[in-house]
Amino acid sequence: MLPKDHLLHKAVKQKSVWGIKHHHTTLHHLLNSYNLNPNSIEKIPAALCNPNLIGVIPFKISIPEDRDSSIKEAKDATEKVQVFVDGSAIEGKVGAAAILLREGRPTCALHFHLSLEGKHTVHKAELVGILLGLQLISTEKKGGTTFALGSDNQATIKAFHSNLQSPGHHLA
Repeated sequence: MLPKDHLLHKAVKQKSVWGIKHHHTTLHHLLNSYNLNPNSIEKIPAALCNPNLIGVIPFKISIPEDRDSSIKEAKDATEKVQVFVDGSAIEGKVGAAAILLREGRPTCALHFHLSLEGKHTVHKAELVGILLGLQLISTEKKGGTTFALGSDNQATIKAFHSNLQSPGHHLA
C-alpha cells in the first residue's frame, strides 16, 4: 500500500497491526472500514515529478498531411529502431499490436486482446498499442539509440498535446 520510504508507511503499519481499543485515528478507521491489510496489498512506489516539466512532452510529434507523406517520413526516418503500433476492433473484439523493426535484426512483436467491443473503444486500443510499443522500446539496449514510434490514429497522437486530465486519458 505504501512503500517503506513513504512518510506514512510506519504509521499505517502500526495502525493496522496494533489493536487499538480507544481513541481510534482517522487512519485506523480507514484501514478497518475498507478491511485493508498493508502486508497483503501491492506496494506501488511514489513517482517524483519535476513540476517544471508538467505538460512538457519529452518527445517530438509529427503528423504528416497525407498517407504518402506519412510513408515517405517513415522511410526517411533516421532513427535506428522503428516501432509501429495499431489498435482495432474486428468481429466484435478489441485489441492492439506493436512491431519493432531494427536493421539487420529480427522483428519483435507484441499484441494484446482487450475485450469485447462494448467494453472498450478503438481509441483505448490505439493507446494500448502505444504502451505495447513503449514496452518493446524498453526491452532494447538504449546506448545512444534513437527510436521512432508510428501510429495511424491522429486523435491518439493529439491526446498528448492535451492536459491529459479528462476521463480516459489515464492510458496517455
